Amino acid sequence: MITTALQFSGGKDSLATLHWWRTNHGLHDTLVMWTNTGLAYPEVIECMERTRATVRHFLEIETDAAANIRANGYPSDVVPINNTPIGKAFCESATGPLIQPWVSCCSANLWQPMQDAVLSRGIKRVVRGQRIEETQKATIRNGYVDPETGIEYLMPIEDWSTAQVFAYLRENDIDVPAYYASEHTSRDCWACTAFLGNGGVERIRALPEQRRGVVLERLREIREAIAGDTVFLDACLVS
Repeated sequence: MITTALQFSGGKDSLATLHWWRTNHGLHDTLVMWTNTGLAYPEVIECMERTRATVRHFLEIETDAAANIRANGYPSDVVPINNTPIGKAFCESATGPLIQPWVSCCSANLWQPMQDAVLSRGIKRVVRGQRIEETQKATIRNGYVDPETGIEYLMPIEDWSTAQVFAYLRENDIDVPAYYASEHTSRDCWACTAFLGNGGVERIRALPEQRRGVVLERLREIREAIAGDTVFLDACLVS
């Protein structure tokens, strides 16, 4: 009977967590879960195929991030209100692209579908590779029990440093994704226009030319939309 879900992205922390959990608890009752947004990197897809072949229970959850972006806008770290769907509905003169907060995009295409899969299967424990050292992470900590669902959340490498993660992977002969040579975060959607201060710059620079061109054009549109609002903010702050 499957009682545990291990949420897996293929990044360094997920790889370390999967190995640690397999070594210390086994995977006989654990479902390894991955959300495929339809914009996954080729190397991530390859990692998932290798992982699928080595675990007893594997679930690929499919979403359509490209369709979500068309409907709700480019994900961004900074969002001009008039460029959101509701902003455009209430501001007839609003121009430029649709833009949404990155948390909305990630929630719709990554987090909520995975949570729905957990709830629909009656999972009692969720294992994550979240670490305290990370700048962007959930507020819950290792051992947290959701009072509404009764689900326990376990983060076995919560206190590990980045150096410890890499050392653990080396010591256990686990291949580290090649992109970590120039990037420091895992890869989810190649078309992402957010997380620019959290590894996004390096990630976008490393994209193949055609895909990089797509992302850069979207970033130019986002910058223009943001500038249209900040010009008035700047005017107010002129002494």
